[in-house]
Amino acid sequence: MPSASAVGPAMDPIRDRLQRRRISLGLTFQAIAVRAGLRSASYVFHIENGQRVPSEAVAARLACALGEDERAFAAWARALQRADLRTVLDATRELLEDPELAAFAAGTWTPRMAEPERAARALSDAPASVASASFARLRIPVLETGDDPGAALKPACPVLRTLSLDARVLGDPETFVRPFAYVLGSEAAHRVPELEPGRIVILSRASGALDPGSTYAVRHGGRIELARLLWNGRELLVLPAPGASDFLVLPARDVEAMRACIAGRVARVLHPAQIS
Repeated sequence: MPSASAVGPAMDPIRDRLQRRRISLGLTFQAIAVRAGLRSASYVFHIENGQRVPSEAVAARLACALGEDERAFAAWARALQRADLRTVLDATRELLEDPELAAFAAGTWTPRMAEPERAARALSDAPASVASASFARLRIPVLETGDDPGAALKPACPVLRTLSLDARVLGDPETFVRPFAYVLGSEAAHRVPELEPGRIVILSRASGALDPGSTYAVRHGGRIELARLLWNGRELLVLPAPGASDFLVLPARDVEAMRACIAGRVARVLHPAQIS
């Protein structure tokens, strides 16, 4: 799998466009904030410099304040902020309808920022795969191993950091639904010994038929365990490691109860070297 490198602000043509347009109009951050009805000049500054990801509504208001394409700005925000692979890829396709952004994805776009030499050097030094993947990136929260993410898009537990991965190398978009990740410790996957300590496991919260060959994050005793599962229509059997006998039996009288026991399914296992 290719390395999933992060893309800095100088690599983002929408931020480049935001900065170029603001400077060409002679507007300060405060003036843009007033035009867009935003709470502060510093918020605009952090968006332009890649330190904040705006909502779709805020991105559209910024575009309107600058006389730019509201649809493109909204799609850009949607691609950056949503932890849903299908949404990211759909937003990317929408972005690439813009000729300048299509050129960026093809690797032929040249940044035109306040510091053009620095920006152009940053682009030329980056791998082609990074440039082409700048929009289609999936943001995945990394949780403390054993913490339960809950059911919402935003995890209900603390987030240690957020991975930003090239969405197009992850595979089937339906596989990654509201994903979250753990960095495995020595005891994190004792029921699935092939999951080595130090590996990063990405789990999807997509529901579906239980697959005996897959590894799941199962809720037990207020914590999450990684294990393979069997369901007989009344009980959920949490399987031990091969040769072990520490089976767990959880009540699950119907499909809804069975799914309530499961926080997610392991969709991808990465080596730390694949994340930069």
